[in-house]
Amino acid sequence: MKNFINKYREFYFLLFLCIISLTLQAQQENEFTSSGNINSEEQAKTETSFIERFSIKQHKEEDFNAALGQKRYFRSYLNYDHKRIHFEMGAGPITQSSYLNPMVVDQLIGADARFEYALNKTFSLYAFGRFVSKSLNKKDFKSFYAVEPFFYNSEVGAGIKGSFNNLKIDLGTRTALDAPVNQVGPKTRINSSFSLEF
Repeated sequence: MKNFINKYREFYFLLFLCIISLTLQAQQENEFTSSGNINSEEQAKTETSFIERFSIKQHKEEDFNAALGQKRYFRSYLNYDHKRIHFEMGAGPITQSSYLNPMVVDQLIGADARFEYALNKTFSLYAFGRFVSKSLNKKDFKSFYAVEPFFYNSEVGAGIKGSFNNLKIDLGTRTALDAPVNQVGPKTRINSSFSLEF
C-alpha cells in the first residue's frame, strides 16, 4: 500500500489541494448568500439547474508523426460545468499504428476522466486518468506504444495550466501505468507545452 501511495503522491497532493479549495469556496459562497449580499431573485437568475450543468459531446482526436506513427481516438464524453469546476469522463475506440508497420492498425478501447478547478480567470489545476485496453486484434503489439508517450497509454497525471490572451501554457506530471517492467526510460515524466496563437 505504501508503494502505491508513493508512486502517485503528486496526483493525490493536487487532488487534496482541489478538495480544500472546493471546501473553502463553498464556505465563502455560503457566508456571502447568508449575509444578505445577494437576494433570492438574483440568485435564481444566475443559478443553473443541476441537469443543465451536464452536456454530452463527441470529439475525434487525431495526430500523425512521420517518425513514430499515427493515432486516433473517437471519444464520446459527459461534461459537468459549474462555476469553477469542470469534470468530464468519456470512452471510445482507439486506433494506433507505428512507423514499423503503418499498414497494420492496432485497435483498442479507451476510457478517461478529467477534473479541473479554476483558481482564477487565468490559471486552473487539473487531474486526469486514462485507461487503454490491450489490443483487440493483435497479441503483444502494445509493447512499443508503452515506451513512447506519443501514443495513448494507461496513465494518471496532474498539473496546472494557464491562458493569457493568445498564449497557453501547461505544466504537469504524468505516470504510465502499463509501462513494461524492463523499460529503460522513466515511468513518470514532466509534461509541459506552450502555444501561441496568431
